[in-house]
Amino acid sequence: SLKLGVELVNYQVRPWVKRLLRHPNDTDDKPETSYKRLIDDITVITYQLVENLSYAFPTRRFRHEYLLTPTRKSYVQLYTTGGGGDDPEGKLHLVVADTGIGIVGSLKPKLRYAAEDRSLDSESIIDQLMSRSLPPYGRGAGGGYKKIIDAVGRSGGEFFLTTGSTDLEGTREVFRASLSCRQTSAPNPTVDTDTNLHFIGTTAHAAIPLKQRFGEISKN
Repeated sequence: SLKLGVELVNYQVRPWVKRLLRHPNDTDDKPETSYKRLIDDITVITYQLVENLSYAFPTRRFRHEYLLTPTRKSYVQLYTTGGGGDDPEGKLHLVVADTGIGIVGSLKPKLRYAAEDRSLDSESIIDQLMSRSLPPYGRGAGGGYKKIIDAVGRSGGEFFLTTGSTDLEGTREVFRASLSCRQTSAPNPTVDTDTNLHFIGTTAHAAIPLKQRFGEISKN
């Protein structure tokens, strides 16, 4: 059977986004280049975020260092918001959340045995993931997030990440990270520790501006 990411993209996301963005005067024969690119970017973001859920719920522990959470739940939402005030453009939002082991819980064991600098701390892992500079650690090596951030950058969008992990000693770390590609071609991520949020898992949120040149946004 097809993977969940492929099914979601082919049968739900692409048809819905095409209807959302299609101008009444557009034809299928000659789609606007920027229109097609935006659809492709939204497809990439959707597929990669959904496929990353497989890393949130690993089938084995890494040397018994990180606990699996007792509940295995995930959530995917795609919606639009209208513009207003200082932000006249509407946005398309994709949110993918899970109750898995968190990004640090997934990456730290891999990086510990693959990176030359084995002292890589949790905040640095998130920062390097967001800035696409993780050291190589295997076949995937953060490639999914690289594709997501590249697509967000091409569309001039924003990307938000909240992730929390815990270990066998009960140490819990929660980080909030964001990346805005609205005003610069070389954006820098911000990463902050959140000591108030008791959260294990990951929530990723991509916000893509819907340009007015694509026509009026459908309300359906």
